[in-house]
Amino acid sequence: MAVVGRNFAILESGRIRLGGFIAFWIWAFVHLMSLPQMQNRGGVLTQWLWTYLAGQRGARLIAERPMGG
Repeated sequence: MAVVGRNFAILESGRIRLGGFIAFWIWAFVHLMSLPQMQNRGGVLTQWLWTYLAGQRGARLIAERPMGG
């Protein structure tokens, strides 16, 4: 499973191959259910809904250490 963009994900499991909106919602469900506490699930779901409805983009920062240091 991988999220490719807003409302689009890819799912491959055995003979099952899905892409698009349905795969996105399956990914979201699996991700939420993998969180250990119900309280965490509610908080993450609330954040996702707010971000989705507000049209905000999540911050994705990949910081690399300088070579040789």
